[in-house]
Amino acid sequence: MIVNLTPHAVRVVLDKGRTQTFDPSGTVARVTTASRTVADLGGIPCDTTVYFGIDGLPPVKPGVAYIASAMVAQRAWSDGRYDVVHPGDLLRDDAGNVIGCRNFTVSPKCPWRDDSSEVSHV
Repeated sequence: MIVNLTPHAVRVVLDKGRTQTFDPSGTVARVTTASRTVADLGGIPCDTTVYFGIDGLPPVKPGVAYIASAMVAQRAWSDGRYDVVHPGDLLRDDAGNVIGCRNFTVSPKCPWRDDSSEVSHV
C-alpha cells in the first residue's frame, strides 16, 4: 500500500504512457523548523534555519510506503525511516510546472531495494 502524505495528487507516468495517480491522504508530512536572524549583509537580514523532526508522519506499518516531499523523505531517512519515498525524475509542462514523475526516489537503505545494483558516489 502507498499513502500520499503531500497536499496534492502524485502522478507517476509509467512505460507506454500508463499512469498511476496517488491522491492526497488528507495528512501532510512536513519537516519542523525554527529560524532566527543571525547577520546583516549589506542591509539584508540573514537567517539561519534549524531542522527538527517531522510532523504528520504516521508510524511504520508493515507493507506501507509513504510518499512525501524530498525534504521530508531525506529527514525521515536520517531518522532510520526507510518506508518514506519522494517523487523522482520529475516531468514538467512547457511552462515548467510539475505534471508528474517517472519514479520514486528511495533511501539507499530501502528494505525492498533490488540489491543487484549498487548506488555509488560520483
